[in-house]
This record gives sequence, C-alpha cells and structure tokens, in this order.
Amino acid sequence: MPDQRMITVDTRDHGPVTIPEPAWCAGVHPAGGFRVDITHASGEMPLTFGTECCGPVPVLTVVFESRPYTDRPPGRGVFVNVGFDSDWHPLDPAGLEALADQLTVHAGRLQGAARRLAVLVEEESDQ
Repeated sequence: MPDQRMITVDTRDHGPVTIPEPAWCAGVHPAGGFRVDITHASGEMPLTFGTECCGPVPVLTVVFESRPYTDRPPGRGVFVNVGFDSDWHPLDPAGLEALADQLTVHAGRLQGAARRLAVLVEEESDQ
C-alpha cells in the first residue's frame, strides 16, 4: 500500500487528532469541532440543468464521505451523500444504483413527455 497522507484536526473534546486521509478527500477539515464530527469529503459533483430563465439550476449533488469516529448511520466506512430536495441523503452502493435506476426511468418519462409536448405544440400551431 502506498504511503497514506496523515492529517491532524484540532478538536474541542480530544485535542489534536491525527488520522489517515483518503486519496479522494478534498482535504477540508475544520478545526474546533468534536472528534465525532470529523468528516472526509470529496469535492462536490453537481448535476445541474441550464434553464433559460435562471441559468444553471442544481438538480442533485454527489459527495463521497467517511466519518471515522461516528456511531450513527451510515457508519464509519465510505459512502455517498446525495444532496437534493434541500437535504443530504447517505447511500451505500446498492442505494446509489437504485437512485440511478430511478433517474433512468424518470429520464424515459421525460423523453415521452417531450414527444407528447411536440405533438401538442404541432396540433396547436395547425389551428
């Protein structure tokens, strides 16, 4: 295994805590929190849609995370946090696959709606 980068985070309850940092981590570890709150997080991977009225609008955001000292779900291992509907939703690989499957189904529905809209626009222009 290659040398792993070590980082130190100053916490209010355990003082300086030195831990390995995953290669995918963006390296943002604010000092002054509790040890249980230490989080490794990747950069955000946003999915946006460009609208005519408002420009790019966020649809959802994906972030890889791990929380090495938590006792709460989803646990200490790496997971994906998906941000949508003004909240974050932690997912394991199966949950992320299920979300992707649902988005694929919804994309098909949107394509069907686009075809139906084209017909309606054409019918309206013929009147």
